[in-house]
Amino acid sequence: MTRISADCSEWAATIAKIAFNIGSRPEIPNIDAIVAEMAKEVPGMTRQEVVDSIVQATTFPRKAISEAAKKMGDLKREAKGQKAVQKQMASLENHLQQMTLPDRPMRPDATTDALKKFRAMRDSLQKQLAKSEPALAKRLTTQIDKLTAQIEADDFAIPVRREDVLQNRE
Repeated sequence: MTRISADCSEWAATIAKIAFNIGSRPEIPNIDAIVAEMAKEVPGMTRQEVVDSIVQATTFPRKAISEAAKKMGDLKREAKGQKAVQKQMASLENHLQQMTLPDRPMRPDATTDALKKFRAMRDSLQKQLAKSEPALAKRLTTQIDKLTAQIEADDFAIPVRREDVLQNRE
């Protein structure tokens, strides 16, 4: 079977439609179950292919959106944002008047185990990147530039040990 490439939008749309159709059934809880069902009809179908197809099929090309459509989208977002802020303000004013604090219920965790795994992998990669040589070089360069600017501006203080400060106060 030919694998889906990044520019096969018709294939991606077809696979996404099939995935959405399968996913609309109540006994199908997540993408893994969709892939298992699709693999019965299309042997070798992988989770990555289904995910890529759904993302590609649901991402609208920016070129196709006219200026008027963009402006309408901006207006809708602004109106919805204002309405949400007004609702929050009314709630906060109500709590101020009643001298209460708002309840902050925890949102139920609707993520699947697979998504949690991907997020953990992403977090691990972010930590590795933060400890990488380019990140260290950037931090050191920034620190050197900051210290150089302080020296040139004669705007620095000599660090004082805490024990010396405490002894001077006595």
